[in-house]
Amino acid sequence: MKILLINPPIREGSPSYHQPFGLASIALMLRNAGHSPTIYDINSTRHTREEVAQYLPNEDFDMVGVGGLITTYKYCNFLFPLLREVYKNTPLVLGGGGITSAPEVFMENLRPDYGVLGEGEYTMLELANGDNVSDIAGLAYYESDKLKFNAPRPLEKDLDKFGMGAIDLLDMEKYATAVCHNFEKKRELTMVATRGCPRNCAFCYHVFGRSCRYRSVEAVLDEMEYYVDKYKVGSIMFCDELFTARRSYVMRFCEEKLKRKIDVEWSCLARVDSIDEEMVALMSRAGCIHMGFGIESGSQRILDEMNKGVTPEQAADAIRLASRYFRTVRGSFIFGMPGEDQESIDETILWCASLHMNPGFYHLNPYPGTKVYHDNFDKIIQKYGNEHNYFSALGDASKFVINLTKYTDDEYFQLKSHMESDIMMRSLQLGLVTVADGIPRDYVHDGKILCIRPKRFQEGNEWSL
Repeated sequence: MKILLINPPIREGSPSYHQPFGLASIALMLRNAGHSPTIYDINSTRHTREEVAQYLPNEDFDMVGVGGLITTYKYCNFLFPLLREVYKNTPLVLGGGGITSAPEVFMENLRPDYGVLGEGEYTMLELANGDNVSDIAGLAYYESDKLKFNAPRPLEKDLDKFGMGAIDLLDMEKYATAVCHNFEKKRELTMVATRGCPRNCAFCYHVFGRSCRYRSVEAVLDEMEYYVDKYKVGSIMFCDELFTARRSYVMRFCEEKLKRKIDVEWSCLARVDSIDEEMVALMSRAGCIHMGFGIESGSQRILDEMNKGVTPEQAADAIRLASRYFRTVRGSFIFGMPGEDQESIDETILWCASLHMNPGFYHLNPYPGTKVYHDNFDKIIQKYGNEHNYFSALGDASKFVINLTKYTDDEYFQLKSHMESDIMMRSLQLGLVTVADGIPRDYVHDGKILCIRPKRFQEGNEWSL
């Protein structure tokens, strides 16, 4: 069977990010079973919407599959009518985290012939093999105009069965030159060693469930070596939801990487309660140069609302520890949780200032399948009318879509925009930074600190030294 797999762009106006792991994995499984997959990676080509119709493969396919997160919903509303026009009666299949989190909305509005829910490798293979549709686990479809859902697809325990994917069907050269987390402009590729996350944060949706499954250390290191040899990369970014979920796995990975003498730097994401000094010291010796944390807030009350299961003190200890061993350490923050107020804002400002951090704050975007979405569903529908409108407005999740705080929208934006400058001002008050060593260049001109709005800590319009 000839099968076209399409990877929509996550953010149409941004460079390509990591390669589509899921589609590459599905393509490899299909090919190993004797099928002929092709991948049209729009996220890599960056074709405009006008160009997509021109570049869609002009072939007769037996099936067309599209994967994507919730943030590709708006794009899929453009793509699916086009696919119907170009490929006529060819079955259209939609999979990925988006349709898994809100299957009714995706099926009813995009009208694919089949929806693949959850892990897609075996479901797509059975569909391509012509198995009885009613027997294929993880499949959604219409029967007599009624939407039906088969039993959920069990998760594969042995991730090594999926391999590294059919990456030869992707423009890996473009990905190797597009991504740069190492800040030294080295060629870089992204990888995953695990699937899933065992935590239960209120704002996060896990397409692979609340567990963590692991590829073997040997398979991960083999892939690293392949990327170094084949694509001459100097850096690997692990995109796992929580690379440090299992301490013993991380320790063994580092020990084996050192034994193999694989000459490549790497970075990963961690939780503040999942590291210790012995582990980060070994990670550093094994070439880890960057660690990212989801800090989210400096307020214990807001962290509890998020169900983070950590304290600001734990987060501060983790930042200090990681900063001693890694070249860069980043923390991401979420602004706009229900219950956000001046007290929680000031607590976050003080927390960041005490650690000499200059973070960015992301809007809280409630995603379907999360607690935040469920708890605030009525407010979302009140503003947007239905989920289709909300998902379309959500777009690529980079914009403000809904205000769940007690503030007006104008007050919300003012508070959020002032937080970064207030953090810098507070750091100055605490004596933790100076113009010479602590303030980002954009804040300083001729010895004067710009963009500081001391509304709560100091009267006046700006600080100067």
